Amino acid sequence: MLENVLNSTGHASRRAGPVQRLLRTRAVWRLSGLNYWSACMATKGRLMTRHALLAHCRQEMQLIRSVFREDDVVVEFGCGLGGNMIANAGSVQEIVGIDINPYYLRHARRLSRAYPNCRLELYEGGELPFADASVDVVYSWAVFERIPKPAVAAYLQEFSRILKPRGRSAVYLLRPAAKDTGFTRLLGEDAYVYFDREEAEALMANSGFAIERFVDWPTAHVCLAEKRDA
Repeated sequence: MLENVLNSTGHASRRAGPVQRLLRTRAVWRLSGLNYWSACMATKGRLMTRHALLAHCRQEMQLIRSVFREDDVVVEFGCGLGGNMIANAGSVQEIVGIDINPYYLRHARRLSRAYPNCRLELYEGGELPFADASVDVVYSWAVFERIPKPAVAAYLQEFSRILKPRGRSAVYLLRPAAKDTGFTRLLGEDAYVYFDREEAEALMANSGFAIERFVDWPTAHVCLAEKRDA
């Protein structure tokens, strides 16, 4: 499902120029992973050395560190180059990164070689490849911004399914304030999906989560939540 929505976010693309239309395609996104530098540009919006990438991820992951416990089994949905997974590896027992781009996973494996509690799996869409109530934490960072809202809701239902009772989640959602910023300018603001705070709160609640903490970044909401009892 994720792979099938990369070409469209439900927003009109008529305003996009030919270069932007090309950059939005699934083929270009997939092939961006052939090289570390193009993968870095596609996932982070700028070029960073591997050392700088990991430092950047460690800084961002400080926002969600409170959801982790040292004996947790954790899933990162859409792990990309693996920087966030590595940043969180020292806080948990095991962390599994899944992504649908095999080229990104290749880079993630290289970056995570020194972290024996990191595991990577290719995700082929549909139901998440984990049993019901089998993980302690599932999180997603800067992934849902290119996915239509109904699909985001479906993925969050999957998060709830695989979490243990009172399992925890952290979800990054793009705010309308991100429009016409450096973050959205490359592909065009209509290529992204935005949630205002009310929408984000309703999305989490309707997916079976109680928000424990809500962080408003300049361009995104970060929802830290706990799975509600059935």
